[in-house]
Amino acid sequence: MFHRIQSGLLLLSVLLTAGCSKMSDSSGGSLSLSAKKELFDSLTIIESKVNLFRNIDSRKSILFAKRGLSLKRINEYPQAFIRANIILGSAFISEKTDSGFFYLEEAMKASDIFGINKFKQEIYYNLSKIYSESMDYKMAIIYLDSVLRTPITSPNYELVANTYNDLGVIKFNLHDYNDAKRLFDTSFRIATSHSLNKQIGVALGNLARFEKNSLIAINTLKKALSFFQKTIGAEEAIAQLKINIGNRCVDSDSAILYYKSAINSVDSGSSNEVLLIAYNNLTYGYIDRKEFDIAENCLVRKAIPLAEKWNNFDWLATLYDTYSDLLLSENKAKEAAIAEKKAYKFRETAYDLKVTGQLRLLALLLDVKNKELHIQSEDQVIQSKSTRIRFLLVIVGLFPVVLGLLWIWGHQRNKLLIERQRLSSANKILKLDETFRSRMAMELHDMTSPAYTSMLRQIEDMIISEPNIKDELIKNLKELSEKIRNISHKMAGSFFENLSIGQLVEGLCHEMQYRTEAQIQLQMEKETIPISGERTHHVIRIIQELLSNGVKYVKQGEIRLILSVELNNLNIIYHDNGTGFSPDRVQGSGLGLISIVERANLIQGKAFLRSEQGKGTHWTIRIPLD
Repeated sequence: MFHRIQSGLLLLSVLLTAGCSKMSDSSGGSLSLSAKKELFDSLTIIESKVNLFRNIDSRKSILFAKRGLSLKRINEYPQAFIRANIILGSAFISEKTDSGFFYLEEAMKASDIFGINKFKQEIYYNLSKIYSESMDYKMAIIYLDSVLRTPITSPNYELVANTYNDLGVIKFNLHDYNDAKRLFDTSFRIATSHSLNKQIGVALGNLARFEKNSLIAINTLKKALSFFQKTIGAEEAIAQLKINIGNRCVDSDSAILYYKSAINSVDSGSSNEVLLIAYNNLTYGYIDRKEFDIAENCLVRKAIPLAEKWNNFDWLATLYDTYSDLLLSENKAKEAAIAEKKAYKFRETAYDLKVTGQLRLLALLLDVKNKELHIQSEDQVIQSKSTRIRFLLVIVGLFPVVLGLLWIWGHQRNKLLIERQRLSSANKILKLDETFRSRMAMELHDMTSPAYTSMLRQIEDMIISEPNIKDELIKNLKELSEKIRNISHKMAGSFFENLSIGQLVEGLCHEMQYRTEAQIQLQMEKETIPISGERTHHVIRIIQELLSNGVKYVKQGEIRLILSVELNNLNIIYHDNGTGFSPDRVQGSGLGLISIVERANLIQGKAFLRSEQGKGTHWTIRIPLD
C-alpha cells in the first residue's frame, strides 16, 4: 500500500513539476541531457538486475525494481517515471498481479497525460500477461492486438515476435491449433529475418508441439536449443527444452540423461519451477527402470524440500501425487494413501491462494472500471449543465420542462450504467466461483481412484473371520466411491447438459435429505419445464443454495420447495420452519444469500426474501423462461 501511495504522489509531483517549470517539451525539459542520460542509465542497470533475478528470486527482483521510483529527480523526467513504473509493474506480474496492474496503469496514465507513446507497446504487452494470469484470454488478446496495431517510428521486433508467440500460446490453450501454428510460424519468420536467437528458439520450441513424429520433434527441439545457447541468461529456457526432449525420448535411459542435464543447467538455489519439473519427470524415469530407491531419493531429498523452501503448494501437491505412484509401484498401499492425502491438502491450499489472488485482481479491475464510470458520470453532468444553460437562453419559457427532462434522462442513464456494471461484476465473481467448483470437481474425481484402490487393497489384505463382513465393506466402499464421483460430476458445469431440470432438482432434494432430519417436500409440475442453457445452470445453483441453507439451519421440521410455470415464468417458492434470521444479512456477510439474488438478476429474474428471527425463512423467486 505504501508503494502505491508513493507512486501516486510521484505522478502528482511529475504533473506539478511540469506545470510549474513550463517545460519546453513533454520529456523533462527542466533536466540537462546528462541528467536525463544518468537517469536512464540507472534504470537500465536496475532493469538488468530485475531480469536477472526474475526467475531466480522474484522477491529480490521486486526489491530492485522498487529502486527505480526512488531515484533522485525521477519526478522531473516523465519518460524516466514511465519507464520505472513499467519495470516495477512487470516485476510484480508473477508474484502479485494486482500490484503489477496498478504500476502499469500508472505508466499508462503518465503516457496519456504527456503524450509519450513510445512505451505503450510494452505497457500493452505486460497488461496482456496480467489478463492471461487471471485467465481472461479475451482481454489478453485485445492488449496483444494493441501491441501490433500501435504506430511507432522504430518497431521493436523482439516485442512483436514475442507478441505473436503469446497469441499462439493463448490459441493453443483454447484448442485453436491451426491458428496457434500460424501465429508460431509468423513469430519464427519475424525472428529469423531479424536474427533474434531467443525468439527463434521460442518459436521452434512451440512448433515442435505439432510434430507427431518423435524423432522430428526432438530434432526441432535440439535446433531450438542451439539458438538459446547463443543467448545470455537463457538457462531456464535451455533446461525446459532439455526436459521437453526427454519427454519425447522413447527409452527411459535417454530421457533420464536429458532430465539430469536440465537440472545441471540451472542454479539449484533458484526458485525456478523448471527444477521441480525436471526432478518430477526424473522420478518417473527411475520408476520405469524400477530403481525405486533412487526415485524416492530424487523426490524426498531433492524435489520436495525445494518446493517446501519456496512454499510452492501447487508443486508440493504434484510431487506427493508422484510419490503416491512410486509407493504403489512398490506395493506400499498404506503409505501411498498417506501421500495422496498430503497431495490433496496441498492442492486445496494452492487453489485457495490462487482464487484469493484472482479475486484480489478482479476487485482491482472492478475498482478501475468504477472510477472510469464515475468520471464518465461527471462529464455527463457537466455536459448536461451546459445544455441547460443554452436552452435557458433560447427558450426561457420552456426552462422547467427542459430541465426536468434532462434530469430524468441523466438519472436513468447513470442508473442503467451502474446496474450494468454491478451485473457485470457479479457475473465475473460467479464465473470465478464456477471455475473453482470445476477445478475442485476434477481434483475430487482424480483423487477418488487412487484412494479407492488403496483402501480396497487394505480391506482385501485384512484377516476377517466373517467373509460376509469383508464383502459388505467392499460393497460399501464401491458405493462411497461412486457417490463421490457423482458429486464431482454435479460440481462440474457439464453435468447440467445431460439431465432435465426436473431430474436435477429431484436429485438435489434426494441428496440433501440424507444430510438432515427435517423432511424435504418437493412439489413440481410433471410436464417438462421449458428452460435450458445458462438459465438452467443458474436455477440449479439457486435451488442448491436454498436447500444447503435449509439443511444447515433447519435441524428438524419441514423444508418445502415448489416449482411451477405460470405466464411464461418459472416460479420457485421455498419455505422452512427453521430459526429464521434478519434479512439484513443479504447486505452483510451472507455470500450465499447474495448469490441467490445476483443469479436471479443475471437471468432477468427477481428474488424476494422474507424471514424473521424464530419464524422461519420464505423465498419467492420468479425466472423468465425466455
